[in-house]
Amino acid sequence: MSADINAEAIRLFRSWLRSDRGYRHLVRTAGSIFREASRHGGLKTVLPYDLRTGLSDEARKDIEEEIAHDFLVFLLDEFIPAIGFDSSLMQDLVNGRPHIVLQYGWHRFIGRWKDRSRSRELNPRGYLYRRVRELVAGSDQFITTGQQSGCVAYAPAMRPHPPSGKVWAGGDESSGGWPAPGMSGKKAGENEIYTSRFLLPAALFFHKEVAKAAGENIYVPVREFVRYLSFHFPWLNRSWASELPEDDSFRNDADSGGRGMGMEEAMDRRSAFSSIAALSDQLMSSLTVEECRVLVLKVENPSMPFREIAGQLGHPDHNHVYRLYHRGLATIKRFCDNWPGPPPDELPEEVKKHFMEEVLKRCKKRLSCP
Repeated sequence: MSADINAEAIRLFRSWLRSDRGYRHLVRTAGSIFREASRHGGLKTVLPYDLRTGLSDEARKDIEEEIAHDFLVFLLDEFIPAIGFDSSLMQDLVNGRPHIVLQYGWHRFIGRWKDRSRSRELNPRGYLYRRVRELVAGSDQFITTGQQSGCVAYAPAMRPHPPSGKVWAGGDESSGGWPAPGMSGKKAGENEIYTSRFLLPAALFFHKEVAKAAGENIYVPVREFVRYLSFHFPWLNRSWASELPEDDSFRNDADSGGRGMGMEEAMDRRSAFSSIAALSDQLMSSLTVEECRVLVLKVENPSMPFREIAGQLGHPDHNHVYRLYHRGLATIKRFCDNWPGPPPDELPEEVKKHFMEEVLKRCKKRLSCP
């Protein structure tokens, strides 16, 4: 019965958020960011919005709408699915205190941008990649599709849509030699370039250039758009270049770790591997000891029934073990959805495998400690 009550509370909360009344509340909440930014100047460099004082009422209203939209997407896609794992938040929702849940969600939303800001300093190009993915997926100006490799591509939402699966594969000539986005004449800085005000028109501009070169309307991979921007804004590559070997061995077919790769692919691969240890350490703070026990047994023995795992761990209820396992997987998924750089489904299999190996290694280390 409690599960039904929880599910109904979440359903009602989602419905309210999508209503006009709920959205107006989100816009008012978003407006508070200007007050927070005036008290804490650091927020202006953390958040991908124009929070300057002295904006016109119309400009400020547009920014509040943009923040409210991003906040709504965060609540629906990330925050609400995790509420069920937090008993206190679930209790607030069931007992008719959604304002407390929403306030906590707002702090998490701001905290996520702070975390991503740290990622932005370490890997600005990877941060930009994720930002573009979010914007094109959430904007009614674009439609998106996924390639077989899991790579996300976009096209303008105007009809007719490109044929399904018709994705631009790039050309022999680097797109970096194409004209810069028209708005880049403003010399977009390291904060401005992450805003929807810059990225959405730039994405549309790049798509027009691709369609012109391809001779047809076609989906454009987000990765190619980011690669194009990194040519015109070289500072996006600053942390990636330092990870390349001085002898250009990434170009050598004898390099067993990146055989036949071009520079871009080698940078993707090396950047991903160099971050895995640190990312694994960060993830561990979100996993409980019980989840670690179950994950180690189930991941290393996929065919082992949960009843048998429960017996080994001394749990009388194998359903509890099942919930622990899926809660652990959900924690890992949420973490990976927010890490810097491309999402897991666009990384090489070897990188994903290595990440899970590092996570399991740390789980075992935690379990061996007294």
